[in-house]
Amino acid sequence: MEFEKLRDEFPVTRDRIFFDHARVAPLPQRVRSAITAFADDACEQGTANYPAWMQEVERVRVAFARLINADPHEVAFVKNTSEGLSIVANGIAWQAGDNVVIPDIEFPANVYPWMN
Repeated sequence: MEFEKLRDEFPVTRDRIFFDHARVAPLPQRVRSAITAFADDACEQGTANYPAWMQEVERVRVAFARLINADPHEVAFVKNTSEGLSIVANGIAWQAGDNVVIPDIEFPANVYPWMN
């Protein structure tokens, strides 16, 4: 994708230079459109289209797996990085003496799971 086309996906860049810091970032236009379409559907149809929503989740899982050269069953969706790190940290069979090295400026929610 050309740089300008990519930049057009983020209207905030018309007036600002935005450095994403992996916390809360502006949404691209295509994400905004997808969220709006989902919200409209949920508002108008309730959960009647739930099976279609799950088909879309699986379509995206397969596409993302292909992008990162993984199997779809290796891709899990979580609400954010902190939740994902918490799941990983709690899924490891820690042994006495195990260590995790993280930067001292790490976002607090990404530190706490490793302190358990």
